[in-house]
Amino acid sequence: MEETYATIYINNIVIRKAKDIGLNISKTCENALKEAIRRLEAPNPQNDKNSFSVNAVPKRVEWGCPY
Repeated sequence: MEETYATIYINNIVIRKAKDIGLNISKTCENALKEAIRRLEAPNPQNDKNSFSVNAVPKRVEWGCPY
């Protein structure tokens, strides 16, 4: 599979903690995107308890950093 360079902005504390515990940041972000896509493309979100509706997702999402 071909890979593409991407720039994302992540809270520096989150990055520091991820590095400290040895997370592969690129792979973790890729896996999170794959999961979001899987959920959004679910054929019938009402029957998938691990899914959510596209209409339920706000147009802009900001995640707070608990650290």
